[in-house]
Amino acid sequence: MRKFLLSFVLVFVLFGASYADIVYTTSTGTLGLIEVTSASSADLKGTYTKSLSNALVSAYSDYDGNRRVILVDKTNDLTTSGDSFSRFSPNDLSKALDEETKYFEGVYGTEIIRNSRNGKSLFLSSSSDIYEFDTDTFAMKNSFDCTPKSDDVASKIKDIAVLENRIFILAETQNSGDVVMRFDGQLKRNVGAFYQWAVASSDATKIAELDNSRVAVARKNDVALLENKKVTSLVSLVSSDNPVKDLCRDSGSGFFYATQTTDSSGNYVNTISHYTQSSINNFANAVLNSTSSTLQLIRDDTYNVLGVISGTEINLYNMSDGTLINTFTSSELGGNPVNMAITNSRINTSNKKNNSGCEVSGLGMILLLMCVVPFSKKF
Repeated sequence: MRKFLLSFVLVFVLFGASYADIVYTTSTGTLGLIEVTSASSADLKGTYTKSLSNALVSAYSDYDGNRRVILVDKTNDLTTSGDSFSRFSPNDLSKALDEETKYFEGVYGTEIIRNSRNGKSLFLSSSSDIYEFDTDTFAMKNSFDCTPKSDDVASKIKDIAVLENRIFILAETQNSGDVVMRFDGQLKRNVGAFYQWAVASSDATKIAELDNSRVAVARKNDVALLENKKVTSLVSLVSSDNPVKDLCRDSGSGFFYATQTTDSSGNYVNTISHYTQSSINNFANAVLNSTSSTLQLIRDDTYNVLGVISGTEINLYNMSDGTLINTFTSSELGGNPVNMAITNSRINTSNKKNNSGCEVSGLGMILLLMCVVPFSKKF
């Protein structure tokens, strides 16, 4: 008599490393890295002098899923072929990956840089123009002049928000005030229609994605919502006595926003607040005084951390409960922080030149193999 027994073999592959690195630049030309190791711990890992004052920094993953940091010299040197940039691995910011200088051909005076959701493109703005570059070859893929088709003087792009298949641009015009424009993922505006909305404020400062269908716009004294399918109007969500300077989405359906005013001594007072669908709260009483007006918010989903440049400091908070994780001063950072970006393992790690646009988490994989092994036994 032959009897077959089923045996299940469980093979567990350990989680890969999780990264949550914040890269930043300073007014004195320092490029630095802060490593976030948990929702309650962050340490300064290194500072490196690059001699590029007020340089722009961004982070993305290349076609093979390698984390990359890009540093852009925005000096607007018209004697070159375009703004120069250097690529680094966040594991070693001391030496660029490329031996020779690289350029964004035809782009001068880069003001904003954003990466696409799938890691395949970088979007840059200079004055009224937006450009798309391939992250593999760094060849220009598309460009567009965002000057409205009207009697307006040329626009100035204020901010860019990149959704999964849409690009929203906040631009300043002379006659129409600040407007929002929507493009498809290839900077084409003939997808259905080309939309342009008056933001009804000449002091709009920021546009940020909330999800794949909504963006939020920071205006002079409020934050307004714009839905992808409801393109005719902006709906005010929160109001403020002080100008809203920056915002970023939280890990759910809400967002954080920062307002700024000055006290009697002329110091800048920055307040961080958290908006959810049910409430608006001062975020952990994060009222910060500074002698510098620089103010920027970024979030990290790996450890649920909010990063804040507030004047001369970088402060990190736990987004869940508002706990202050750490404060890094200008003396520690190597100068006053100018801008920062997050690079972590949740940036796209899709297969090389995969056009699916899907994002893959880099927190690791669990591989479950169920094998049927026959055993025989004679009785």
